[in-house]
Amino acid sequence: MESEPQTAPTAEAIEQAAGHFQSGKLDEAERLCREMLQAFPDSARVLHLLGLVAHGLGKPELALESLQKAARFDASDPTLLNNLGEFYRASNQPENAEKSYRGALALNPEYAEAHSNLALLTHSLGKLEQSAQHFVNLGAILEKSGRRVEAEQAYRNAIVVNPDHSAAHHGLGRTLLIFGRMEESEQHLRWALALKPESVEPYHDLGIMMLRLCRYEDAEQCFREALAIKPGYTLAAFALSLSLLARGDYRTGLPLYENRFEGGDPSYTESTRAFLKQTEGIPRWQPGVDITGKSLLIWTDQGLGDSLMTARYLPQLRRLGLKRTVVYCDLALARLMRTVVGIDEVVSKDLPPPFGTFDYHCPIMSLPLLFDTRLETIPNDMPYIRVPAELNRAWAERLADVPRPRVGLVWAGGKLFRDDPIQTRSIGLARLAPLLKVTGVSFVSLQKEKEDEAAPVGKLPAMFDCMGECVDLLDTAALMEQLDLVISVDSAPAHLAGTLGKPVWLLLRFEGEWRWMLNREDSIWYPTARLFRQVKAGEWGDVIREAAAALKTFATGYAPHKHSRLRHVFGLWRG
Repeated sequence: MESEPQTAPTAEAIEQAAGHFQSGKLDEAERLCREMLQAFPDSARVLHLLGLVAHGLGKPELALESLQKAARFDASDPTLLNNLGEFYRASNQPENAEKSYRGALALNPEYAEAHSNLALLTHSLGKLEQSAQHFVNLGAILEKSGRRVEAEQAYRNAIVVNPDHSAAHHGLGRTLLIFGRMEESEQHLRWALALKPESVEPYHDLGIMMLRLCRYEDAEQCFREALAIKPGYTLAAFALSLSLLARGDYRTGLPLYENRFEGGDPSYTESTRAFLKQTEGIPRWQPGVDITGKSLLIWTDQGLGDSLMTARYLPQLRRLGLKRTVVYCDLALARLMRTVVGIDEVVSKDLPPPFGTFDYHCPIMSLPLLFDTRLETIPNDMPYIRVPAELNRAWAERLADVPRPRVGLVWAGGKLFRDDPIQTRSIGLARLAPLLKVTGVSFVSLQKEKEDEAAPVGKLPAMFDCMGECVDLLDTAALMEQLDLVISVDSAPAHLAGTLGKPVWLLLRFEGEWRWMLNREDSIWYPTARLFRQVKAGEWGDVIREAAAALKTFATGYAPHKHSRLRHVFGLWRG
């Protein structure tokens, strides 16, 4: 049987020529391209490559001719059209260059390089408004892809071209906000609003900036301005809930917090959105709906810390007359959730959702709303999770040789803090030196992720570390039960200590979470918590010194015999 005739060069042949081009062997690359074109003269890929090779060899006419031919044979490659535009620009053919760049963008509107090239070209042609807009488009693409330094420069270029471009000031203000450069950010966001007062997005971002400065009343005003212009703007509605909750207005704030599902919370993951899609057609439990005799699925919709905080409501479900309660949660939480009173079944998210087994579903972070929570009605019956006795005994033996008092440490938040790109919640072990040098204390690591922490620590005291043996949060809880105090940044282990009723000191960044409220040293959610707050954003020195002084007092006043007695009574009470 005869094989079909070859209609194009083989991928291997093209890759060989491309390899020579990339390694600087341009003469050899040209030779291979010409050989392939003798057999396949209409190969757009080879012509494209030959054009690049010819450019490198200083043959501009051959380069342009090759790319023109390539584009005639294949006008569906945006990279080819962008490169053709570059060659047209170099040969002083601006109209053809602009046409090629626009063709590339028609094929791929997110093509950053084509926007950059078109911005520069239109600027040279005196088309300043078009140039500024393409710089803004470039900035937005770079920002979306995490290339924020380049995005900042693109927005600045747009402002140089057109100082009155509202979107450019908005984009720059938003980027500076991410970098924590608040004063500059506010200046450009307000400039954007002055240029375009009817624009809602700058109001939202200005409000977010005010939230991060803990200026909650100013934040509320910004979000309400945005909602006055665009009543259905879920981003502003959700952000407004954060400013209200931080000031303790749960009556108004909790209903608005539900806007997180309608696009209000940009940090929500695709898996959460996919799960919501799967639940379409299944009633979601809403305030006022009687679920007596029904089965209910509670599912975790935010981080581990959030889930631990709101797990306190799970035992309350029993009094509602439910027939069955199932929890669908992260694998790290599954064993821990099985210890909560009133839960019939726990399914971890590494398994498919248990569809067909429940009448209603409810995200766990909606439970405070469903129970009509106010500051004075937050359930605080601690602990509401239980470590099995045999696990407690195993970890007690594991730490038997670690002298008391034992202090657990968490110095860095998880790398998945989507709203914290510059890791403002994390401190780093080296900066905890004043704390670690407190004598009379045994430090125990509760830090799961330890990237690049060992090198700068130097001569700090040794720390007992068996976190590699903790497969999930139940193991971590059992380890915590053997400690006398937990000191942590705002992270899941801090919540875990609070749910256990364990003394926990939180080292909080200036930009507080709504649950910690403002100017408080205690927590309405965790009676055993003590809060140490930054006075200035990014400054951990005072926080660490204050915590170190408190730890010295704690170590001095520690009474082992009292601890042993309390542990015995506590253990009996918990069964």
